[in-house]
Amino acid sequence: MKSFEELMKDIDIEPDYPDISDKEARIRLQVFFNGLEVAEKLHRKWINNLSFQVNKKALEGCQGKDLIRFYNESIGAMLDAFIF
Repeated sequence: MKSFEELMKDIDIEPDYPDISDKEARIRLQVFFNGLEVAEKLHRKWINNLSFQVNKKALEGCQGKDLIRFYNESIGAMLDAFIF
């Protein structure tokens, strides 16, 4: 696993971007925040659904080990979707 310093080694911290107007910067920022809000709502829905499924499995008599495996597999898939 690479350290943070190794990952940042080849990244140009101060790229040569063209100047943009304040209006365009606000629009770009708003688009970013809109995307962030959509991602948050989607993942909140997934987590709520997962919580419901875990409770349902517990009521069906699943043992702790099975619940943990189910939860980890579900969270892992959700985090993979969120990261990529």
